[in-house]
Amino acid sequence: MDDHRRHFDYLLRAFSDRRYVRVDDKPMFVVYNPDDLPEPQRVTDFWRDLAARAGLPGLFLVAEHPTPDWDPKAKGFDAAVTVRLPPRRRTLASWTTWRNPVRKLRYRIADQRRLPTIHRYEDAIEHMIAEAVPGIENFPCVIPNWDNTPRSGSNGMVLQGSTPEIFRKHLRRALRRMTDAPNEHRLVFVKSWNEWAEGNHLEPDQRHGHGYLQVIREELERP
Repeated sequence: MDDHRRHFDYLLRAFSDRRYVRVDDKPMFVVYNPDDLPEPQRVTDFWRDLAARAGLPGLFLVAEHPTPDWDPKAKGFDAAVTVRLPPRRRTLASWTTWRNPVRKLRYRIADQRRLPTIHRYEDAIEHMIAEAVPGIENFPCVIPNWDNTPRSGSNGMVLQGSTPEIFRKHLRRALRRMTDAPNEHRLVFVKSWNEWAEGNHLEPDQRHGHGYLQVIREELERP
């Protein structure tokens, strides 16, 4: 567990800073792909013990997982955040039977031409906020835009046609989903600030300027 101890020690300075994001006064830490973490329960127990020894009131551990009904507590986490992208074309092709030959052929032709999966952003956001699951604390994640073809090529996915105003609809759904949560647990994640390799960013750009940031400000200030 030496690597986990060194990782915790590295982060302790941030955890101890009163400006750090906290839930119920506990520093929050997010783990990406918890299924890739060997012995997650052992690791989370170890980190909680280190936090107590360091004088912290605990840790609020969040796991990022694509399945909304995945139970974080069974793996030693307090909550989960669901990043929900639409399916890739190969998945859609396997779902599509020859009863819909036009769509089936369209997928096959796209595969032969080595084209990425392309969805209209306005259509995709209808399905990107998962419904709440009883007994599981799960936070929604909004995605302002997406295009990971620079890194993934034909295996990539594009959400086409995003604008700040369409993003507003996406954000409102996420905020509405958390309306009844306790104040400190009323969290919505954003993917992300500056992930240029996946084409999702809030950082100002030449096309929309501060548009996405302005939408977030306006929606958070709504009564």
